[in-house]
Amino acid sequence: MVQKFRKACEANGWVALGLTTFKNSESREHEAGLGKLWTSTNGSLERMAFFDADRMYMGGISGGASRAFTYSERRIPPIRPWKGIVSMGGWLGGKDRLTCPTRMAVAIINGDKDGGANSAVSHDVKALKRRQCAIKEFPFPGKHEMPPDENLVEVLKWMEEVSPQTSAQRLPSPAEKD
Repeated sequence: MVQKFRKACEANGWVALGLTTFKNSESREHEAGLGKLWTSTNGSLERMAFFDADRMYMGGISGGASRAFTYSERRIPPIRPWKGIVSMGGWLGGKDRLTCPTRMAVAIINGDKDGGANSAVSHDVKALKRRQCAIKEFPFPGKHEMPPDENLVEVLKWMEEVSPQTSAQRLPSPAEKD
């Protein structure tokens, strides 16, 4: 996944990080373990501070995109609120309400022949609008798969343009404390 984002990140001055252990599972125990891993990873990211911690985005494909929506609802101090989600072939899983940060940028990137993900778009957009999210669809010719590199370059550029500005109440990152 990180390799797929390399060109888009380089073009937009972003850093991509990924966890290779995240996979779809039917097991509650496995999902609980992933939640703990995600929480501990966020704490590690905050301590690294080699990036702007006020501009953090999540994303994934299919179940990974759905997980990004779920994890956006978690608040793990001192992590700042998420600025957006790159949802590739993902969906909210029937949720009508989210407690994610308001005004996130949400890019919905589905193949034009991805019947499952596309069938959820109108429902998901309604739920995201309740949180005042900026939402844009980026369709591409394809099925339930990763989009072409040029689509990702465009997506990250759009997300940067529409993401909410940093709050005046934000906490300094570890790098800024020195």
